[in-house]
Amino acid sequence: MSGNQKWAWHILLSGLVACAAIGCGAAAAAASTARIRVGLTAPLPRDARVTGTIASATELHMTIALEPQDPAGLAAFATEVSTPGSPVFHAYLSVSQFAQRFGSPPAHIAAVESALRDQGLDVGAVTANDLTIPVTGTASQVEQAFSVSLAQVTLPSGRTAYANAQAPALPSTIAPYVQGVIGLNNVTPDQPAGLSRSSGSSPLSAQASRPHIVTGGPQPCSDAAAVAVQSDGGLTADEVATAYQFSSLYGAKDLGAGQTVALFEQQPYDPPDIAEYQACYGTDVPISNIDIDGGPGPYVSPSLGGSGDGESALDIEQVIGLAPDADILVYEGPQTSTVDIMSAIVSQDRAKVISSSYGVCEALTGAAIINSENTLLQEAAAQGQSFFISSGDSGSNMCFQADQTNASLSVIDPGGQPFATGVGGTTLYGGGTSVYTPGGPAVQGVWNDGFVNSRASGSGGGISSSFAMPSYQSSAPAGLGVVNANSSAAPCGGQTFCREVPDVSADADPDTGYAVFSDGAWGITGGTSAAAPLWAAFTSLANASPACRGLSIGFANPSLYHIAGTSYASNFSDITGASPITGEANNDALFNDPDLPSDPDNGLYPVATGYDMATGLGSMIAPQLAASLCGLRAPVFTVSVANPGAQKTALKGRVALHIHASDSGAAALSYGALGLPAGLSINASTGVISGTPTVARTSTVTVSAADGFSNSASTRFNWTILAPPAPSRASLRGLSNADAKLAFTIAAGANAPALKSLVVSLPSGLSFSRSSGSLARGIVIRGSNGKKLKFKPSLKRGKLTITLRSGAKKAAVTISPPAIGVSASLATKVRRGKIKQLSISLQALDTSHRSTGLTLKLKV
Repeated sequence: MSGNQKWAWHILLSGLVACAAIGCGAAAAAASTARIRVGLTAPLPRDARVTGTIASATELHMTIALEPQDPAGLAAFATEVSTPGSPVFHAYLSVSQFAQRFGSPPAHIAAVESALRDQGLDVGAVTANDLTIPVTGTASQVEQAFSVSLAQVTLPSGRTAYANAQAPALPSTIAPYVQGVIGLNNVTPDQPAGLSRSSGSSPLSAQASRPHIVTGGPQPCSDAAAVAVQSDGGLTADEVATAYQFSSLYGAKDLGAGQTVALFEQQPYDPPDIAEYQACYGTDVPISNIDIDGGPGPYVSPSLGGSGDGESALDIEQVIGLAPDADILVYEGPQTSTVDIMSAIVSQDRAKVISSSYGVCEALTGAAIINSENTLLQEAAAQGQSFFISSGDSGSNMCFQADQTNASLSVIDPGGQPFATGVGGTTLYGGGTSVYTPGGPAVQGVWNDGFVNSRASGSGGGISSSFAMPSYQSSAPAGLGVVNANSSAAPCGGQTFCREVPDVSADADPDTGYAVFSDGAWGITGGTSAAAPLWAAFTSLANASPACRGLSIGFANPSLYHIAGTSYASNFSDITGASPITGEANNDALFNDPDLPSDPDNGLYPVATGYDMATGLGSMIAPQLAASLCGLRAPVFTVSVANPGAQKTALKGRVALHIHASDSGAAALSYGALGLPAGLSINASTGVISGTPTVARTSTVTVSAADGFSNSASTRFNWTILAPPAPSRASLRGLSNADAKLAFTIAAGANAPALKSLVVSLPSGLSFSRSSGSLARGIVIRGSNGKKLKFKPSLKRGKLTITLRSGAKKAAVTISPPAIGVSASLATKVRRGKIKQLSISLQALDTSHRSTGLTLKLKV
């Protein structure tokens, strides 16, 4: 039995004894409701000891991760919306659209909330993405609600934690709706992936001073420049910008304006430290804090026993120094609030670029957290958010970072998630043993300092044990080297290949680290914690560049691997060199651990041409990669919209006008219209204008078509709504005396052409003369000026057609004998009062041949 298994049994037995005393667990659950255990218990570090039971009144905060509707559809959409060439490439969703399409259905949410309240738990509001519900309760309530026993555990570090002995059980009515219950243990909280320089100098050759090149971005004050020079290999923000060629973006006046970067933090920071950094560089970046689950607690200086703000200050200051016109949102919470912080960042969707420098190896994370993170990162991809996460600082043995008795091959979570961009580390120097000097060569080797100060120090990377290889890796050209001799199917459940980490990299070596102001002083800090926000800053610059035309790149991995597969050398700096510090050409950072009898990993994973599991695809060549990413995100196509010509439509007549448009890139188009007549609308997908116009007027209509890549075109035309002819002053007299006289006035409708002809149909008992002469003598038509109008009458099948010689806007018509006659029967019925109203049909035709049918209802 393994150490983890033994301690799981110890906790189980101890917890069962506790439950016997306090009445918790499955035996105390309502027997009438079947219960199903959801997920697995989280693994424990080796050498953990059960030291007792958790106090029953201890308040616990948990997160219920809900199962999304259509999980397979969500994974497919998140992939397709991020993959170049897909029909839905970059057709991102809003949070509300995501919740409606993929969030947990309202009925499921209501059922879960009700069941949890029935157990006495305090249930908070579901997040906007309909994926997580916060829940609080005492330890005894939690044990009862989830049929678990909770034990107090003392870790090898001396920290006291708590853990559940069983997977949580839920009523069978709601168990299928729940992905996992998070917060039943706090054994292995996420850890920052940052390393401060422990000594004042680096193994690289010293240099008295270094020239600074004006980049167009922020320039350092003398204190920052001095600490960088004194440390030999340390770098100021302008030197980093020079090394990665950010200055080409700055030269286009691109400093990240209009972009917001969200930072995932689980440690507090001291605002005066950030203010000092901004004063040094002359920046004024807006920084807003969003506290999650009460925040990470107050900042406490290391001199007073606190952890300090080295991690948070590093992340914040990296973005300030490299993208000084971007806004920063700091999402900060306790170390046990990983999912809650990620959920807040994604469900609020206030930032399109996100950086996180925290994590713990997959084996110690727990399935509930891994699965929930995967869903949230799929949401981020669906919403067009770029999420950069450090790959960790313990080389190919990421569990060693949290548990120094565990030297197994492992990768970090969430940096190893398939919908995150995992960022590894390099050593940036000037070649040979010289430090990097602006204006000189920028050489990068793999970051592998080996076992230093009782911890591994190297670029995290390797093979995931949780996820199969995503399509952007499995479909990469063979020459890129993603599938290589070190690829393996063993860890991730027999898949062809497993997810490989990292995806990209940047300088992370503390010996060539970054000048940061934290804990009241300037110092040099490295780690992949520095590389992740560097990539986030670069992406915000790319998003803000003219080439992206206001569009965000979104989940970058499919585009990064696509670009690498087609034009690698012009977009990426390939990291093929060994560490200039140790000479190691891999990320096996335990090779010199004196407590290990031999190197357990045999030099995995080596750097190689193209992709490798130590540095990924390498680092960015900023101007070219930004242009390539924007070229995929915002390609320049020509959109054409055909003009349908002037339109004329009768008031209240049905409309179905199809606007025809095309895109030179064959991209799908969306349509919009301004100035449409009242009652009409355009279908955004098909371009069909339909409806029934309700107001007679002439409008200038502008119809536009756009392809989702900021390419659009429009056309303008007039649309006239024609009012129908309006009859007035209609009368029918003399029927009782058999001496009929029909009179009416008809005017052309508003905006309508002049009247050309009238067709009159009489009811039974009335008739028109068959003699054209009689018709001509009995009909009089006068125009708007009172003058008689010339016309030609004709009779066909009892219908009288009066054709005007010239069109008229108004015609007063009188039809008297001998043109019209009354039957004796009708005259008698009218005299006797048996008929009091007759209807006469009238059809008016205008000069454009438009016909309108009218009915005259006349008293007799």
